[in-house]
Amino acid sequence: MMRFREQTTETAGFYNTVGSMMTSGFLSIPARHDVARRVDCSSLRGSSVEHRIDEDEACEVAGTCRGLARKAYKL
Repeated sequence: MMRFREQTTETAGFYNTVGSMMTSGFLSIPARHDVARRVDCSSLRGSSVEHRIDEDEACEVAGTCRGLARKAYKL
């Protein structure tokens, strides 16, 4: 998942890849979104450590992504 995040963030960004949507396992959607959120936060942490983005900006993006996933899938 980290490799996917690293390869797609530059073109798709975080906002266009909200959560982890699959057609199977409707009941596991919250768990998949939790894992996707953790991967997103890890990626943002890495970007912050490498000084590509500020820590405040990383927190803002993480909060926005979490809100978008909750809104999109009514979690």
